[in-house]
Amino acid sequence: MIRQSRLAWRSSSVQRPSIRLDELDNDILFVYAKDEETAAEIEDNLALHISIIAAFIIKCDVQIVMVLPKVLQ
Repeated sequence: MIRQSRLAWRSSSVQRPSIRLDELDNDILFVYAKDEETAAEIEDNLALHISIIAAFIIKCDVQIVMVLPKVLQ
């Protein structure tokens, strides 16, 4: 089951979106960040929080948050 969504989160210091929650494939949520450094930081510090919030919003189980830099999109 793949769900598409185009949600973007903007940090206060950046004008363009820092991350984009792109799609849910079974229980894997794909998140794209603006660069590798941001992707690594989000995966280390925020993946659990993102999975909990995303699961609540979309009413599906999110087991894995895969954070990738936008260049790999």
